[in-house]
Amino acid sequence: MSVPVIAGHTYIYVHNLSDEPIQVGLYEVPVGQGVSVGAFSFSVSDGWGLYYNIEAYRENHDNIEHKIWSKTRQLNASQLEKLSNNIKNYLNYWDPFFNCAFFAYSIWNGSVGDLLIPLVIPVLSHLMLMVSGARKGVLDMYCPTEDQVFRQRGSGGNARLEPVSVRTLS
Repeated sequence: MSVPVIAGHTYIYVHNLSDEPIQVGLYEVPVGQGVSVGAFSFSVSDGWGLYYNIEAYRENHDNIEHKIWSKTRQLNASQLEKLSNNIKNYLNYWDPFFNCAFFAYSIWNGSVGDLLIPLVIPVLSHLMLMVSGARKGVLDMYCPTEDQVFRQRGSGGNARLEPVSVRTLS
């Protein structure tokens, strides 16, 4: 699992290195693939909230290799289950305080056990990653297809995934 920061946006990225599918939130990640999960507001057309694979889709389709700051950890089964439950149960909401950085760091903290302080502004969160030992480089993310990009509606037992519109993908 990684917590990357790119162009002022913070999100979670999980790559499946196991020999069977894994669950990340509401999304089943096939063997050898990955999923990015992030909170969005104005930069998507389908409304504020949690999205699966927008970062990975956009990063792989803009033909630019961005060097980003990211902190990475291997997850055991218990940590992966916590991560998945924390995403499913997250208040599917975005505002200036409960933004992308708050989402990513609270999911990281609740799953891995480290302490990353969500400093509200992604640029400050970028500094938090640097101080905590993050590395700068190209994060090799799985390239999802359009039909692998979703918005999470609701949370907890009422949560479900919906495909995103073409406008959100661009």
